[in-house]
Amino acid sequence: MIGIIGGMGPMAAMKLCQRIIQLTNVIKDQHHIPLLIFNDPRIPDRTESILKNEKEVVGKYLVDISKKLENNNCTHIAMSCNTAHYWANDISNAVNIPFINMIDETLNEIKNNGYKSFGLLSTRGTIETKIYENNLNNYNLKIKYPYENDVNVVSNIIDCVKSNNYDKDICSRQLNEIIYKMNTDCVVLGCTELSLILNPSKKILDPMEILAKKIVNTYMNNSKL
Repeated sequence: MIGIIGGMGPMAAMKLCQRIIQLTNVIKDQHHIPLLIFNDPRIPDRTESILKNEKEVVGKYLVDISKKLENNNCTHIAMSCNTAHYWANDISNAVNIPFINMIDETLNEIKNNGYKSFGLLSTRGTIETKIYENNLNNYNLKIKYPYENDVNVVSNIIDCVKSNNYDKDICSRQLNEIIYKMNTDCVVLGCTELSLILNPSKKILDPMEILAKKIVNTYMNNSKL
């Protein structure tokens, strides 16, 4: 059983589960992947907690949820929130089951595609904590962030998606304009709310899609089906 830490935001967690179901090649209900979804939107805002140096509160939430998933027979844990991976080590150290790290999986995908650089569209919290940047030495990759004004645009889009108050066509046009200006080998949708706006392609990598595929492969490789 795969445990999913959700609520960051709630719709993104539901899309992750939907993609897991869609990507699973089965012929009947019983062959689908057992998922235990802890979709708790009460987890404090990750970006705000990081920027205000109130990280312990979020860390405690994530560790508590991880332990509950482990205690309810989950064999692996994953979460779709990029910024929350700031606490990935806290989660891994708190439980005795594997944590599937979405950031590592995304960087592996970039390297395996032969790219040398990527642009990151994300929350300010993900940028400030260098969640992707701190792991680049292992992958020999270069990262590029949007211009400051464009970071504000991306942040506004993320907030609008979280509040379910957005025009998909307008948001898509704004994001594609930013992507064009970044001029990198590929772009990473570094916030799962952006997955609700843009579809993945050869040049637009969606960590949530990458995570969904990893979860399916992990389950199939460990299943007796």
